[in-house]
Amino acid sequence: MGIFATGLVSEPLSCHMNLETFLRYIMRNIIPLSCKYAAILLMISFVVEWLLIKK
Repeated sequence: MGIFATGLVSEPLSCHMNLETFLRYIMRNIIPLSCKYAAILLMISFVVEWLLIKK
């Protein structure tokens, strides 16, 4: 889980993906997980995206 979460955050940040690409990347990696983890990671992804926009 730790490695997944690190890749989840570091890859979009390093690539400066736009929102659509970022969400597509998130969904592609969330689908294999359980609904519980998917919901948590989706919320995290929106927070990360919001922080990127705020800067």
